[in-house]
Amino acid sequence: YTGPITVSCTETIEAIATASGHSPSGVASASYSIVVPTVTLNTPAPGATQLSGFAYNFVPGDEIVIYVLTNQWYVQPYVDAPFTNISADGSWTSSTNPWQSIVVLLVNPASYTPAATEITNPALDPGVIAYTQYPPGPVSVSFNGRTWGIKTTGTA
Repeated sequence: YTGPITVSCTETIEAIATASGHSPSGVASASYSIVVPTVTLNTPAPGATQLSGFAYNFVPGDEIVIYVLTNQWYVQPYVDAPFTNISADGSWTSSTNPWQSIVVLLVNPASYTPAATEITNPALDPGVIAYTQYPPGPVSVSFNGRTWGIKTTGTA
C-alpha cells in the first residue's frame, strides 16, 4: 500500500507484508466497528400527547429536540424548554402538542440552538447528530450538486 486505508463502515481488514527478497508475512487482520449515533421514536397513536423513544451510541450530554408539524414545524414541548434529557439507558420521554408529523433530533446542546419554528424540516439543521421522523418521508432532494430542504406546510 502507498498511503492510509480509509475505513468508513464496520469491516475487517486483512493484510500481509512483502518485500523484495523476503517471503510474505502471515496474514494479519483487524476488525473495525463504526458506531453511528441513532435516535428512535416509539410509534405514537394518532394525536398522542406523550412521546418516547431511545437514543443509541450518543455522547453523555447529548439531548433530544422534538419538532411537530402543523402549519409549520414547532419546537416541543415549549419554546423556553426545547431540550429533552436522555436517561442513562438511552430512553427519553416528552410531552407534545397536536401534530401531523414529528421529527426527533439527537443534538449536542453546546452546538445546536433550536428555533421556535421552522418552514423546512429541522432534520436538515446544522448540528443535528441523528434524527427520525414520523410518519417517515423525505426531508430533502438533491440535484445540481446541492441538497435542498423541502418546505412543508400542514397540508403537505
